[in-house]
Amino acid sequence: MKTKIVGYVRCSTTDQADNGHSIDTQLDQLRSYARLYDLELVHVYTDEGFTGKNLDRPGLKRALSEITAGSADGMLVSKLDRLSRNVKDLASLLDHVFKGAELHSVNEKLDTGTAHGRLAINIISSVSQWEAEVISDRTKATLASLKKAGKYYGGPAPRYGYRVTQDNNVVRDNHEMKVVRKAKQLRDKGLSYRKIAQKLADLKLLNRKGKVFNPNSVRVMVA
Repeated sequence: MKTKIVGYVRCSTTDQADNGHSIDTQLDQLRSYARLYDLELVHVYTDEGFTGKNLDRPGLKRALSEITAGSADGMLVSKLDRLSRNVKDLASLLDHVFKGAELHSVNEKLDTGTAHGRLAINIISSVSQWEAEVISDRTKATLASLKKAGKYYGGPAPRYGYRVTQDNNVVRDNHEMKVVRKAKQLRDKGLSYRKIAQKLADLKLLNRKGKVFNPNSVRVMVA
């Protein structure tokens, strides 16, 4: 009688899809592995657009529920980090879900049916978390360096009055600065943010989207 397993695939970003972790690629790997080792792939659950840093994923929860309910004998993933990038989470799954069930990983060629497999999975998961943390630290350092150098570092566009050049420098926008100065002059005269917004609209001074300013955007502008 074949061992019944559920498959699980995850892809969090377009970048992962471009680097061989697309949903379709993972599905092909799972099906080939199941045929090679004579496993019955009863269901495959998918989480697209979810991080592997925690276990709060709908597809994963359904897959694990099949195992805990006894509907499946284990789980198959294309790579261990598709299941989890967190050592503590993986250790919890090994202790509470896969202690009496099998966990197969295609790329690492591992399963928890042996002591060697369990040890290797713990080592690999530790390295995976370390890699994720190193990437995160490098990204933060790069963004901080760009911000310190006065360069645009992604995220929200610069506040009104500034723009991003082709080489990612943040510089003053002369046209927008005229609007900012006008708004500040009106504020100095004691006008409310709502009144200033109305005055700017009367003067046909519009925001970047070609629409009238609202009181809150005026407040940010003159701060």
